[in-house]
Amino acid sequence: KSEGYNEWIIDVRTFKDCLGSIEEHLSKEELRRSNSIRVKKNRDLFCLRKGITRIILSSFFSMVPCDLEYDYSISGKPFVSSTGCRNYSFNISHSKEYLFLGIAKDREIGVDIERISPAFNYSIVAKSIFSEKEETVFNSYDELSQLKAFYKMWVQKEAISKALGLGISIGFNKFSVNTDPNIDDEKYSKYFKELKCSAKVRVRFEKDYFLAEALVAN
Repeated sequence: KSEGYNEWIIDVRTFKDCLGSIEEHLSKEELRRSNSIRVKKNRDLFCLRKGITRIILSSFFSMVPCDLEYDYSISGKPFVSSTGCRNYSFNISHSKEYLFLGIAKDREIGVDIERISPAFNYSIVAKSIFSEKEETVFNSYDELSQLKAFYKMWVQKEAISKALGLGISIGFNKFSVNTDPNIDDEKYSKYFKELKCSAKVRVRFEKDYFLAEALVAN
């Protein structure tokens, strides 16, 4: 539990021996989607992520996992539709085997987790996601710092856009976030005038992963 929200970061592989019982909690739609995944490893990861999410949310709201129902906002962001849950928001992200889940009350939450890939050619997408301010600062870093700065910036923008329920259509290059690669754990509050919203943001670097969560007032 963190300030103003609850979070879980889980390596779902630790629950692979429980896959059979976890699958019993999935909805018919989740099972249908899982059956369309041909590669067994990917199917198992999908079922583990969906099932563990259901188990955590149902435990948090004191419900039976299979009774948990999702609904969607106008922008397509899921929320728990049961009575008594409407003033809560949740969000999930996954990278490789890690699942990141956040729940907040009376605020919208967005989370993102990404594993750093040294082979990723970030210069291809940099122009479309960097603001002018970020690009100027980014170009002053050495190559290793640029890699960290890119991922640090990326997870924050993903988290903010997911909190707002807008996805990448938000226009990542329209607003700026903190990108200093030398700070591995950072919290700040900021009014993003381009997005017309205030957000509390936390971004951190742990074991080759960058994680970010953003809280936005309803």
